[in-house]
Amino acid sequence: MRHALWLLLGMLTSAVFAAESQPELLWYRFDYPPAVILSGPHKGQGYAEVRDAFLMRELTEYQHKLVTSNIARLFEEMRVRENICNSALLKTPERESFVLFSEPVAELLPVGVVARASRKAEFAPFLNKRGELRLPEFIRSQKFKVAIAANRSYGSTIDSALKPGKETGVVRPYYKGDVFASGLMQLDQRGLADATLGYPIELNWTARRLNLDVAEYWFIPVEGATQLIYSYVGCSRSPQGEAAIAHINKLVRSGQVAKVFEKAYLEWLPPDLRGYYLQQRRSGHGK
Repeated sequence: MRHALWLLLGMLTSAVFAAESQPELLWYRFDYPPAVILSGPHKGQGYAEVRDAFLMRELTEYQHKLVTSNIARLFEEMRVRENICNSALLKTPERESFVLFSEPVAELLPVGVVARASRKAEFAPFLNKRGELRLPEFIRSQKFKVAIAANRSYGSTIDSALKPGKETGVVRPYYKGDVFASGLMQLDQRGLADATLGYPIELNWTARRLNLDVAEYWFIPVEGATQLIYSYVGCSRSPQGEAAIAHINKLVRSGQVAKVFEKAYLEWLPPDLRGYYLQQRRSGHGK
């Protein structure tokens, strides 16, 4: 009996020592539904959270700790600490000076135009044969009012198309904390706006949150701006960050990360866009 107790104690001590000797990764995250959902009935079910849980389960050589923060604090910490990671970053030359990026871990549909589905006939003259909106022509027609979030960039192609509309008054910035829902609400008040802009996941999330029928809204891809957006895991530019990225890249190359992410992301897309997203992925329509 005494021998068994000593054996059990030895096993527990070894387990504690092993855990303490494992390097720790701090995963910084932001409250950005539906990628990361920190409260409410869908807490923990964001598409990025599902993928992150998979990564943490697979990276058994590390201890993992979640830290809720904002992107400014993330980048401050990455510059001075060796074990900081985030799983949903866009890669830029400026960031690469202090962040090590993985291979792509997600492909996302880009920003598009959102309108009421009942108004498809009015928009039809401005669609190309692929069903994409010719936004410069749409804006120049001065037939439609477009609500946009002030100080938000929608990408260079869309921003350039919107610029003349700001001068003529058909593109109308709004100054609200919620960069998408406020624009969507204007569509339901005839005369305020005929269209707004946002990501398709923003449309589906907002509809669920406000108990709206997402089928009553129409997401329209913008001609020249339909490339999928790649996002990456980024870790501190340090030996520990380099080792973590190497392990993550092995998982990415196995195809497992893409499979987990795709299933989670499809859950948050409007149903009528799921086939379109898969088609874009199969055609390699990324950047």
